[in-house]
Amino acid sequence: LSLSEEQNEVMKNGCESKELVYLVQIACQGKSWIVKRSYEDFRVLDKHLHLCIYDRRFSQLSELPRSDMLKDSPESS
Repeated sequence: LSLSEEQNEVMKNGCESKELVYLVQIACQGKSWIVKRSYEDFRVLDKHLHLCIYDRRFSQLSELPRSDMLKDSPESS
């Protein structure tokens, strides 16, 4: 598994916007492929994993913040 970032222009609500997209390279049984996923995709995955499989009390991982919260935080500058 490896990650890289790219900026993509995507259509949201009929308007063009730039969204950060992560390229995830997956390797399994000698085969390899790349999938594009947005930050929101990772938030949904995180939420489902902690809802269905692994409770946050045990993982001790905080919920991934909304992307608009990241843009406003001093850590993202």
